[in-house]
Amino acid sequence: MEPATAAQRIFEEFDSYDFDSDQAFQQGVKSISNHENAQVLSKAKHFYYSKIKGAFDYNAYLQWKAEKPKNEQPDEVDEASMVPGAPYSAPFAEVVRKILNNEPFDDIRQIPEQLNENPPSVSTAKAPKKPWEQD
Repeated sequence: MEPATAAQRIFEEFDSYDFDSDQAFQQGVKSISNHENAQVLSKAKHFYYSKIKGAFDYNAYLQWKAEKPKNEQPDEVDEASMVPGAPYSAPFAEVVRKILNNEPFDDIRQIPEQLNENPPSVSTAKAPKKPWEQD
């Protein structure tokens, strides 16, 4: 087994950090509206950990985690179950999925980003008098 690189040590420390007992993190995660999504929660953990322990490349971490042999990975816990009130209803989860994947919503009318090409209307009303104008 080769010695762990500095990045691998940081990734392992991040993986083993006890976010459940960190009160500051738990207070902050309550403000995330769609925290039932494991990806959003993971990004929130990365942001918080980077602020208190030190920044690291999140994409490199994800790649490291994907390449890590399954027998070395700790038992996976559904991160959504750690958040009070989760999981949410299927329709709400569908909304979150569409937002994360930048998919259109069926019930929302798409308005084109262009000006109206019709000629403007002509005003027929008489202009009101100014305060200094007399009858």
